[in-house]
Formats: sequence, C-alpha cells, structure tokens
Amino acid sequence: MPGGCFVTASGTEIGKTFVTCRLLEGLRARGRMAAAIKPVLSGWDPADDGSDAHLLQAAHAHPPVLEAGRSGPVPKIAEISPWRLEAPLSPHVAARRQAAALTPDALVAFCRKRLAEGWDPLLIEGIGGAFVPITEQFLVADWIARLALPVLLVVDSRLGALSQGIATYEALCARGITVKGVVVSQSPVEPMSFDETVASFAAFMRPPFFALPRIAPPAFPAAARALAGWYEALDRHEVPQLTRPSLS
Repeated sequence: MPGGCFVTASGTEIGKTFVTCRLLEGLRARGRMAAAIKPVLSGWDPADDGSDAHLLQAAHAHPPVLEAGRSGPVPKIAEISPWRLEAPLSPHVAARRQAAALTPDALVAFCRKRLAEGWDPLLIEGIGGAFVPITEQFLVADWIARLALPVLLVVDSRLGALSQGIATYEALCARGITVKGVVVSQSPVEPMSFDETVASFAAFMRPPFFALPRIAPPAFPAAARALAGWYEALDRHEVPQLTRPSLS
C-alpha cells in the first residue's frame, strides 16, 4: 500500500543513511515502487559524489518496472535533496549563513508533493537527530508531526547511546509520534557487547528491534534483504520483538 515512513535517529552520524539506502534497495529488489528522499542536508560539497544525496541516488539502482508518468528509476539530486546547505552545521544555522529559503511550510509541502506521487513507500530521511532545529522555531520532530508519518528510529551502541536513544524515543512518543520500529546500528567503538546494548534498549522501548551489526560491503545485499523483510513484517504486524539477522 502506498504511503510513507520517516527515518530519524537519536543523533548524527549513526547510520540513518545506511539504513535508508539498504531498506530502499531491498524493497525495490522485491518489486515495490519505493523511493527515498533526504530533503535537507548540510555539509554539501558539489564536488563530493559520496554525499548522502548521492548514496540515496545510487540506492535507486534496483528499480522495478516503472509506471507511466514516473520521472525515471534514478532521481536527480535536486529531487532527493532540494535544500543542500554547505556549512556542516545544524540546518537552522547553515541555512541562515547561506541565505537559503528553508521554511517549515516549504519543507512540508515538498514532502507532501512527493508522498502524493504514490510511492510504495516513500522513505523520508531526516537530518541529524530527531530534535535538530530546522529553523529557529521548527525541529525535525515538528516536521515529522506535520507529516503525520510513522517513524523508524535509528540508535547506536556507543557510550551514551542508551540515554540518548531512550530519551529520543520517549520524547517522540510524548508528541504522539508513532515509532513503528527501532534499528540498533552497531558503533565502531562500544563500551559493552552489542547484544547487551540491544537487550538494554529493548527493556525500555516497546517497538520491534532490528539489530544491525557493522558489516563490510559484500554483506550489504544481505542487509538490504533482511531490512526489507523486517519492514514488510512490521506492516503486517507479524514481527518478533527482536530481529537479529545473519548477514555473513
């Protein structure tokens, strides 16, 4: 069924784009008309083809047969990330320095337009954590609430991750935002075992969990398949509390 899902996180640089890319690849490989956007990004360098927008663009390379009227299997960078801010800062500061016309209404309107195209689903990746300011009076969480979309929450396993992750989950729930699933993305350095971290998160959060270990590129297709299967099971309400896939 066409619809959307918002991918956010408890912080920055913990795996949102990786999760979004693998999920998009897996869903498209299953023949679903899935797409992904990251409307706002900071630290944009036009000469860098490894940006989050480029990674999402490349993840569209697993297309199903397109319906008439679609723009094509691989979207343009401007269709993925219309607000590309050069300063590697919170968007409310980066946009001000660049004099970029980034407003809540324009951002929400762009997302609603893309949602109306009927993607199955449209994955909308946020910027930074769930409570990063987009403007002086508008947070990522406000953006999610305006769109009324369920959330995939990405958390990590570094020192302090439990506090940040649980606090983010509780704050989203307090705003009436539905967290449909949590992905625990393993950090390169962690104070305790990954299994202990996942179990600790699960003790304080109700949504189903997907434990995503650090993997090398040869395992990316397996991660894509596993994430897509988990996502579809979430939609059917047929998923266990913890999914720990074998990605070797």
